Amino acid sequence: MGLTRCERRKRTVRSGRLGGVPRRENCNAARQTAWRLMLEEVIMQEISHRILDEVKKTVLGQDAFVEGVARAMRRPFVLGTEPPAARNVVLLCGGAGTGRHFALTETARCMAARGLLQSDQIASLDLALYPNSGAEKLFLQDLYAALYAPGEIVVFEHYESCYPGFLKTISDLAVKGSAPLSSRYLVNKEGILVDAGTALAPGAVSRIDPRGKYLIFFSNKGREAMADHFGAAFVSALGDVCTTTPFAREDLAALAAQQLNALARKVQTRLGLTLSAGADVRDHVAARCTPEQGAAGLAACCDKIFRALSEYCLQTDKKLTGTVTLTARPDGIDFQLGNAAPARLFDLLPAAYTGAVDEIKRELDELVGLAPVKEYVFGLADNIQVQQRRAAAGFKTASLSMHMIFTGNPGTGKTTIARLVARYLKAIGALKGGQLIEVGRGDLVGRYTGHTAPLTNSVIESALGGVLFIDEAYSLYRGEQDS
Repeated sequence: MGLTRCERRKRTVRSGRLGGVPRRENCNAARQTAWRLMLEEVIMQEISHRILDEVKKTVLGQDAFVEGVARAMRRPFVLGTEPPAARNVVLLCGGAGTGRHFALTETARCMAARGLLQSDQIASLDLALYPNSGAEKLFLQDLYAALYAPGEIVVFEHYESCYPGFLKTISDLAVKGSAPLSSRYLVNKEGILVDAGTALAPGAVSRIDPRGKYLIFFSNKGREAMADHFGAAFVSALGDVCTTTPFAREDLAALAAQQLNALARKVQTRLGLTLSAGADVRDHVAARCTPEQGAAGLAACCDKIFRALSEYCLQTDKKLTGTVTLTARPDGIDFQLGNAAPARLFDLLPAAYTGAVDEIKRELDELVGLAPVKEYVFGLADNIQVQQRRAAAGFKTASLSMHMIFTGNPGTGKTTIARLVARYLKAIGALKGGQLIEVGRGDLVGRYTGHTAPLTNSVIESALGGVLFIDEAYSLYRGEQDS
């Protein structure tokens, strides 16, 4: 039986709808929700401003960059994200020593202190450790450990040196929210990802996801370089790109003053001395900023000052008190304790070890003849020293070719000279590693077709950073079949 118009109207009122207008309590609930969201946003903005002000007090000379980092960390709070997708994908780029790492560390610390992050810990992954496909298991283990580590930030560095296949996995994490694994893995009791092989085991891991964490990439280059390695889809997934700028003169002066103030506190606490330094010392420290080191050169200079003062205290039997005054010179720093005469500060540090260089020079001098060869070898150290000084002063440097061919009749000292040159390059610091790999034809040429290339690559990789000495190189070519 149908309802009358009056009964239908009563039922409409009881159900909370009358002419499409919500009931009063529903309106109040919606209004309260709106006010709550607005209040949360106001609180978030207030906290963000306080964090920004606090970080700017410690990270000097990069205000725009600090603001960008704070914006990147705040973005997921405004837009909202649903785990396990990445909370935000961020690129922090700029020159070495411009404060990128310090700014992120300080921002995380301040956010954790205010409860916006559960922890200020940052998991870091150096992608240069995975240069080829043979490092797949190690890469996946380290990536899994970083994603499951305490804290909510995962940092990726040196992607330029990483195997492209592993970059695809990271790209999938950022773009798709998860990445498939090439085989099944298990997590052992220590929380380490291990290959499950062909065993049918419950709980096998076939995919990994970002677990709602910030994925942050450090690079000296910008978006274009990342697109070449990760692809356009990954670059489009970047939520924020923050770039540092070179320090201005006044910024370096402020950074130097900050470092010297920290040094003064350290000297007072550890050595019991009061440190006094003027604008000349501040400018001397500020000048240690180089394109290679950036602001890290300032910290290194202050550390060198502290080590020299510590050496002075160690060389003195009695306890020292009073004020130690520093004065800058063009080639160093003088120090003066109380009314004592000024002295060169860095002369207190042990001299650099040159015994190996002197020994090699002596061996070369003992060789009969070979004057042009000796002149060339000894000139290498002068050239390298000049380039190092130019780099320290911020000037352009010229690359020095280290490839050499020693020719001559049998018994004229070719092999002896080559071995001495390898030792000499290591002694003067021209090589990163300094190892000497001495090979002949049998170490480079394979016994069957297709064996030579991997054999040669293996030898070359073992010599990276050092010297590869090929004895009797002429024997590598014996006919048309060796071309």
